[in-house]
Amino acid sequence: MARSKKVFQPAKTKTCNGKNCYSSQKEAEQVAQEQELRDVRQELKIGVYRCVYCGKWHLTSKK
Repeated sequence: MARSKKVFQPAKTKTCNGKNCYSSQKEAEQVAQEQELRDVRQELKIGVYRCVYCGKWHLTSKK
């Protein structure tokens, strides 16, 4: 069975104000990788996710 590709529909209320936005997943992953390399203790792990409010990509981190 073929998967249907969902069209992105932004949420009505934008709550990602103040976050850095990246136009593509690849761009966000590159920035995440650069930030992980700068972490001297190498404890920082950064992920990326597509925002349900603006449709762009943001970073998320946890130690």
